[in-house]
Amino acid sequence: MADWRGILFSLGHKVIGIDIGFESIKIVGVEQAGKSAKVIGFNQIPISEPIIESDHIKDKQKIAGLIDQAIKEAKPSSLKARSCVTVMPEFLVFSKTIQLPKMPEEELKTAALNQASQYIPVAIADVNVDSQVLITHPDEPLVDVLVVATPKTLVDEYLEMFKLINLNILAIETKALAAARATIKPEDKGGILILEIGTESSRLSIVDNRQVRFVSTINVGGDQIIQKISGEVKDRQEFLAAKYKIGLPKEAVPNIVIDKIAEDIIKAIRYHQTRDYKAGKISEIRVCGSGSLIPNICPAIEKRIGIKSVIAQFAVSNSPKGLDGRYAVALGLAMYKEEQ
Repeated sequence: MADWRGILFSLGHKVIGIDIGFESIKIVGVEQAGKSAKVIGFNQIPISEPIIESDHIKDKQKIAGLIDQAIKEAKPSSLKARSCVTVMPEFLVFSKTIQLPKMPEEELKTAALNQASQYIPVAIADVNVDSQVLITHPDEPLVDVLVVATPKTLVDEYLEMFKLINLNILAIETKALAAARATIKPEDKGGILILEIGTESSRLSIVDNRQVRFVSTINVGGDQIIQKISGEVKDRQEFLAAKYKIGLPKEAVPNIVIDKIAEDIIKAIRYHQTRDYKAGKISEIRVCGSGSLIPNICPAIEKRIGIKSVIAQFAVSNSPKGLDGRYAVALGLAMYKEEQ
């Protein structure tokens, strides 16, 4: 897992970001040239049923075929890149932020693995573990490290699945880091909270002066928000119509799911602002993910938290028509910059 800001690519390096979610596969192709990122094409293919059963992929050939279809039918241009970055389903990824003394990089990785093994709920031999420094404390010899563990069996299946369509996986990342990369711009200063609302769960990341300081998962998403206001619906299509057309009322009304999201955001901000790394004040909440398409979602969050809340704008030099909040994670994955 590389630093979310990364290192500059050589001219013309192309990557496809692939976000396999609950209800669709979203892909975005990006070309990195110097300091700029240009979207080549993007697409979304619906999924009729969950692709993961326990800790394995139900039908690798079928999902690989859908990914290949999405790549070939991407708009405004089909994608020719053979390098990709993807994410694992949240419910199969363990992540935790731990604090360690400052030490050389290789020693830090070993120390992070040893300490994380106390918290990972499965045998350490059964998972792939990666780590990333989030914070270097200025006044103390300490660092905060994000540790992520993914099941080895599922990682192997992902590698096999992508090989079926001749794709090389550069990295497997977390959704919170990808969403931050997609929505934080070079000119951004101070503290910003990125809220990526998915179908069944949400992710938040706190960015302070363009550095990710904190990441967390919230176990509710857009489906739960709308279930509280849409009443009985006949099928999924009718539900989506309510989700993306009816939305939330403009006036503040009780919604226990929005309250849950707001509560988790407030806790994260308090944690951030009491840290000893001279945390900046959170001046803005940027909402992305499929839940950002729910009408009036930003006013509902802002009224509960009292911090300006807006639909996130993407940090790319162009933004093709139709590239909306649903593609935040896929875009951030495609903006990954491999260490050289």
